[in-house]
Amino acid sequence: MGDYEAITQCLRKIQKGYEKRDTEAIDQYLEDLFSTEVKATVIGTSDNELKFDQEGIKDLFLMDWKYWGDLRLDIDKGLIRVHGDTAWVHLPGT
Repeated sequence: MGDYEAITQCLRKIQKGYEKRDTEAIDQYLEDLFSTEVKATVIGTSDNELKFDQEGIKDLFLMDWKYWGDLRLDIDKGLIRVHGDTAWVHLPGT
C-alpha cells in the first residue's frame, strides 16, 4: 500500500470514529490510528489544539466526540503531501 492510500485509509478511520463516538473504545481506536513507535502531532481547529503526545491526542478526540456536532470530512477532496516520514494533510470538512 502506498503512502497516499495508507493516509486515506487512516482518514476514513478518523471519520468512522467521529460517526460512532464510542468513548469506551478510545484506547483501541487510537492504537489503530497512531503507532506508539512514531511520534504523532495532531493539529485541531482551535489555538489550543496542538497535541504532541498520546494523552493530548486522546483528550482532543474525547472532547470532540463529547461536545462537537457531526464531523464530515471530504476525504476525496483532500490534499496529501508526503516528504520522507512526514505527511501533511489538508481537507475540507463540515
